[in-house]
Amino acid sequence: MPRGSGVPIVVASLMRSGTHLLIDLILNNFAAYRHAPLYIDADAWFRSVVSPHELVQAQGCVVKTHFPQLQPAVGSEIPGSVLEQLAQSAVVFQPRRDSAAVFRSLQQFGYRGDDAAFVREAKAFGEFWHRFEPLQLDFDALADPKASARCLQQVAEAIDQPMPQAPVLTPPKSRPWSILYWKAMTRLLGRRARRINTSIQLGTASRS
Repeated sequence: MPRGSGVPIVVASLMRSGTHLLIDLILNNFAAYRHAPLYIDADAWFRSVVSPHELVQAQGCVVKTHFPQLQPAVGSEIPGSVLEQLAQSAVVFQPRRDSAAVFRSLQQFGYRGDDAAFVREAKAFGEFWHRFEPLQLDFDALADPKASARCLQQVAEAIDQPMPQAPVLTPPKSRPWSILYWKAMTRLLGRRARRINTSIQLGTASRS
Protein backbone atom coordinates (compact mmCIF):
# COMPACT_ATOMS: atom_id res chain seq x y z
CA MET A 1 0.00 0.00 0.00
CA PRO A 2 1.65 3.29 -1.10
CA ARG A 3 1.87 5.83 1.72
CA GLY A 4 3.37 9.12 0.60
CA SER A 5 3.34 12.52 2.23
CA GLY A 6 0.65 14.17 0.11
CA VAL A 7 -3.09 14.10 0.41
CA PRO A 8 -4.60 10.97 -1.16
CA ILE A 9 -6.13 11.48 -4.59
CA VAL A 10 -9.22 9.66 -5.84
CA VAL A 11 -9.86 9.73 -9.59
CA ALA A 12 -13.52 8.74 -9.79
CA SER A 13 -14.81 8.42 -13.32
CA LEU A 14 -17.17 6.76 -15.71
CA MET A 15 -15.28 4.41 -17.99
CA ARG A 16 -14.07 6.05 -21.24
CA SER A 17 -14.30 9.58 -19.85
CA GLY A 18 -10.61 10.53 -19.56
CA THR A 19 -9.48 8.53 -16.54
CA HIS A 20 -5.92 7.83 -17.65
CA LEU A 21 -5.41 11.23 -19.22
CA LEU A 22 -5.91 12.65 -15.74
CA ILE A 23 -3.87 9.99 -13.96
CA ASP A 24 -0.96 10.51 -16.34
CA LEU A 25 -1.12 14.28 -15.91
CA ILE A 26 -0.77 13.80 -12.15
CA LEU A 27 1.97 11.15 -12.24
CA ASN A 28 4.06 13.01 -14.82
CA ASN A 29 4.08 16.26 -12.89
CA PHE A 30 4.08 15.43 -9.18
CA ALA A 31 6.91 13.10 -8.21
CA ALA A 32 5.45 12.66 -4.72
CA TYR A 33 2.66 10.60 -6.25
CA ARG A 34 4.84 8.17 -8.22
CA HIS A 35 4.87 4.85 -6.42
CA ALA A 36 4.95 1.16 -7.14
CA PRO A 37 2.28 0.49 -8.23
CA LEU A 38 1.79 3.79 -10.05
CA TYR A 39 -1.80 3.94 -8.86
CA ILE A 40 -4.26 1.75 -7.01
CA ASP A 41 -7.11 0.33 -9.07
CA ALA A 42 -9.77 0.22 -6.36
CA ASP A 43 -12.16 -1.88 -8.43
CA ALA A 44 -9.50 -4.57 -8.86
CA TRP A 45 -8.48 -4.14 -5.20
CA PHE A 46 -11.94 -5.11 -3.99
CA ARG A 47 -11.92 -8.17 -6.23
CA SER A 48 -8.58 -9.51 -5.03
CA VAL A 49 -7.56 -8.20 -1.61
CA VAL A 50 -8.32 -10.14 1.55
CA SER A 51 -8.84 -7.00 3.63
CA PRO A 52 -10.63 -4.41 1.46
CA HIS A 53 -10.80 -1.91 4.34
CA GLU A 54 -7.00 -1.38 4.13
CA LEU A 55 -7.67 0.91 1.16
CA VAL A 56 -8.72 3.60 3.64
CA GLN A 57 -5.06 3.80 4.73
CA ALA A 58 -3.88 5.02 1.31
CA GLN A 59 -1.82 8.20 1.59
CA GLY A 60 -0.02 10.32 -0.97
CA CYS A 61 -1.08 8.14 -3.90
CA VAL A 62 -3.63 7.99 -6.69
CA VAL A 63 -6.65 5.72 -6.34
CA LYS A 64 -8.67 5.05 -9.48
CA THR A 65 -12.26 3.82 -9.46
CA HIS A 66 -15.27 3.48 -11.74
CA PHE A 67 -17.53 2.60 -8.81
CA PRO A 68 -20.51 2.21 -8.83
CA GLN A 69 -20.48 1.75 -12.61
CA LEU A 70 -18.26 -1.26 -11.93
CA GLN A 71 -19.48 -3.38 -9.05
CA PRO A 72 -16.65 -5.46 -7.51
CA ALA A 73 -17.47 -9.03 -6.56
CA VAL A 74 -17.42 -8.49 -2.78
CA GLY A 75 -20.12 -7.71 -0.23
CA SER A 76 -22.45 -5.17 -1.83
CA GLU A 77 -21.96 -2.61 0.94
CA ILE A 78 -18.18 -2.84 1.34
CA PRO A 79 -16.86 -0.94 -1.73
CA GLY A 80 -19.16 2.03 -1.23
CA SER A 81 -18.40 2.19 2.49
CA VAL A 82 -14.62 2.01 2.00
CA LEU A 83 -14.59 4.55 -0.84
CA GLU A 84 -16.78 6.88 1.19
CA GLN A 85 -14.29 6.78 4.08
CA LEU A 86 -11.35 7.34 1.74
CA ALA A 87 -13.06 10.20 -0.12
CA GLN A 88 -13.67 12.07 3.13
CA SER A 89 -9.92 12.54 3.59
CA ALA A 90 -8.93 12.71 -0.08
CA VAL A 91 -9.12 15.15 -2.97
CA VAL A 92 -11.59 13.71 -5.47
CA PHE A 93 -11.18 14.46 -9.17
CA GLN A 94 -13.69 13.61 -11.86
CA PRO A 95 -12.96 13.84 -15.59
CA ARG A 96 -16.10 14.90 -17.43
CA ARG A 97 -16.93 13.98 -21.02
CA ASP A 98 -20.05 14.41 -23.12
CA SER A 99 -22.31 11.48 -22.25
CA ALA A 100 -23.01 10.61 -25.90
CA ALA A 101 -19.26 10.45 -26.60
CA VAL A 102 -18.73 8.27 -23.52
CA PHE A 103 -21.46 5.88 -24.65
CA ARG A 104 -20.01 5.63 -28.18
CA SER A 105 -16.54 4.95 -26.77
CA LEU A 106 -17.92 2.30 -24.42
CA GLN A 107 -19.59 0.54 -27.35
CA GLN A 108 -16.28 0.55 -29.25
CA PHE A 109 -14.69 -0.97 -26.16
CA GLY A 110 -17.17 -3.85 -25.96
CA TYR A 111 -19.90 -2.42 -23.72
CA ARG A 112 -22.98 -4.64 -23.94
CA GLY A 113 -25.54 -2.40 -22.26
CA ASP A 114 -27.99 -0.22 -24.14
CA ASP A 115 -28.50 3.53 -23.83
CA ALA A 116 -30.96 3.13 -20.95
CA ALA A 117 -28.49 0.99 -18.98
CA PHE A 118 -25.78 3.58 -19.45
CA VAL A 119 -28.10 6.37 -18.28
CA ARG A 120 -28.84 4.39 -15.11
CA GLU A 121 -25.13 3.81 -14.50
CA ALA A 122 -24.29 7.49 -15.01
CA LYS A 123 -27.09 8.54 -12.67
CA ALA A 124 -25.94 6.16 -9.92
CA PHE A 125 -22.35 7.33 -10.37
CA GLY A 126 -23.33 10.98 -10.05
CA GLU A 127 -25.49 10.36 -6.99
CA PHE A 128 -22.67 8.57 -5.19
CA TRP A 129 -19.82 10.98 -5.91
CA HIS A 130 -21.48 14.41 -5.85
CA ARG A 131 -21.45 14.31 -2.03
CA PHE A 132 -17.67 14.64 -2.06
CA GLU A 133 -17.66 17.73 -4.28
CA PRO A 134 -15.27 16.34 -6.90
CA LEU A 135 -13.18 18.79 -8.91
CA GLN A 136 -14.43 18.19 -12.44
CA LEU A 137 -11.97 18.44 -15.31
CA ASP A 138 -13.16 18.69 -18.91
CA PHE A 139 -12.20 15.78 -21.16
CA ASP A 140 -11.50 17.99 -24.17
CA ALA A 141 -9.07 20.08 -22.10
CA LEU A 142 -7.38 16.98 -20.67
CA ALA A 143 -6.95 15.57 -24.18
CA ASP A 144 -5.48 18.77 -25.62
CA PRO A 145 -1.68 19.26 -25.40
CA LYS A 146 -2.07 22.99 -24.70
CA ALA A 147 -5.33 23.14 -22.75
CA SER A 148 -4.17 20.40 -20.36
CA ALA A 149 -1.95 23.05 -18.73
CA ARG A 150 -5.10 24.62 -17.26
CA CYS A 151 -6.13 21.28 -15.85
CA LEU A 152 -2.69 20.81 -14.34
CA GLN A 153 -2.95 24.18 -12.62
CA GLN A 154 -6.30 23.19 -11.12
CA VAL A 155 -4.87 19.90 -9.89
CA ALA A 156 -1.81 21.58 -8.36
CA GLU A 157 -3.96 24.02 -6.43
CA ALA A 158 -6.34 21.31 -5.22
CA ILE A 159 -3.57 19.07 -3.83
CA ASP A 160 -1.44 21.99 -2.60
CA GLN A 161 1.54 21.18 -4.81
CA PRO A 162 3.69 23.71 -6.74
CA MET A 163 3.32 23.83 -10.49
CA PRO A 164 6.31 22.09 -12.12
CA GLN A 165 8.76 24.39 -13.87
CA ALA A 166 8.70 22.20 -16.97
CA PRO A 167 5.20 20.67 -17.00
CA VAL A 168 4.61 17.41 -18.86
CA LEU A 169 1.35 17.88 -20.72
CA THR A 170 -0.86 15.55 -22.73
CA PRO A 171 1.01 14.36 -25.84
CA PRO A 172 -0.52 15.07 -29.27
CA LYS A 173 -2.29 12.14 -30.91
CA SER A 174 -0.37 13.00 -34.09
CA ARG A 175 2.63 11.17 -32.60
CA PRO A 176 1.33 7.60 -32.24
CA TRP A 177 4.75 5.94 -32.17
CA SER A 178 5.86 8.22 -29.35
CA ILE A 179 2.75 7.29 -27.40
CA LEU A 180 3.38 3.60 -27.97
CA TYR A 181 7.00 4.00 -26.87
CA TRP A 182 6.07 5.61 -23.55
CA LYS A 183 3.34 3.06 -22.97
CA ALA A 184 5.98 0.34 -23.35
CA MET A 185 8.48 2.16 -21.14
CA THR A 186 5.85 2.63 -18.45
CA ARG A 187 5.11 -1.07 -18.41
CA LEU A 188 8.81 -1.96 -18.33
CA LEU A 189 10.09 0.67 -15.90
CA GLY A 190 7.03 1.71 -13.89
CA ARG A 191 7.65 4.81 -11.81
CA ARG A 192 11.22 5.06 -13.18
CA ALA A 193 9.98 5.77 -16.72
CA ARG A 194 10.82 9.32 -17.79
CA ARG A 195 7.27 9.80 -19.05
CA ILE A 196 4.31 7.86 -17.69
CA ASN A 197 1.58 6.58 -20.01
CA THR A 198 -0.92 4.29 -18.29
CA SER A 199 -3.52 4.36 -21.09
CA ILE A 200 -5.09 1.15 -22.31
CA GLN A 201 -5.10 1.47 -26.10
CA LEU A 202 -3.91 3.87 -28.77
CA GLY A 203 -6.27 6.29 -30.50
CA THR A 204 -9.83 6.79 -29.32
CA ALA A 205 -9.68 3.96 -26.80
CA SER A 206 -6.54 5.40 -25.18
CA ARG A 207 -8.59 8.30 -23.80
CA SER A 208 -10.02 6.15 -21.00
